Amino acid sequence: MCNNIRIESELDGVFEKTGYDVEERNPFSVYGLGAVQGPKKDTYQCRQHKKIDCEKCFDWVKIIKMDAGYPIGDDSSYLDTLD
Repeated sequence: MCNNIRIESELDGVFEKTGYDVEERNPFSVYGLGAVQGPKKDTYQCRQHKKIDCEKCFDWVKIIKMDAGYPIGDDSSYLDTLD
């Protein structure tokens, strides 16, 4: 729930337009999105950039919008690029 609250303001309008309920969504796993163990205990980093909490690979607002079926523009294959 805490993570949802952090990005809630950036998702204004998504829920009303799509009927998506962020509280009812299936959780995302960073490892399912291509994360690997980070250099320190309890950290993760992206495989592609080797960056902890990479804004490009772990753009949670974009990931949730795509999961909700919200139009993203030309980034419709975003999740496919994380494999």
